[in-house]
Amino acid sequence: MVPVDLSEDSEIVLERGKFYQQEGDELILCHIVPDPAEFAGFHIPNMSTNLAKKELMDVARKELVEFVEDFAPGTAYRLVMGAPAREIIKVAEEEKVDLIVIGSHRGGAWAHLFVSNASEKVIRDAMCEVVVIPLSIDTEEQLIKRRARRKKDRSGAQS
Repeated sequence: MVPVDLSEDSEIVLERGKFYQQEGDELILCHIVPDPAEFAGFHIPNMSTNLAKKELMDVARKELVEFVEDFAPGTAYRLVMGAPAREIIKVAEEEKVDLIVIGSHRGGAWAHLFVSNASEKVIRDAMCEVVVIPLSIDTEEQLIKRRARRKKDRSGAQS
């Protein structure tokens, strides 16, 4: 199983997941949409929370389908809302996976000592092997440029 956040780094992690895939293995992509109710520091009326969740899932579903079509046609995928590490582990158990290939954003002088919080939780709590693919941390400006370039590439392909 390969958890993806749908960034360009997801392409890197997916390729590594394919590398570990053996003949007869099924590759499953998993995208977790953070649940806004778990991260809200204030009360949000139930109706708007449900609407926000639906909209987040609709956008994520569209992006995940595009990602699969672009980089892994025919690959099975799961789209779930919740806390990323917890949901990755839950999906892995439900799908009875024997390997999770996960990316971990890290950077700075101490990068070699740490993995991201979600990756660390998956490593600690997963009931299967976990391979961590180190990824660099982008600045906010780099993330914006990458997203804009990806949208431009998509719109050019659809024209």
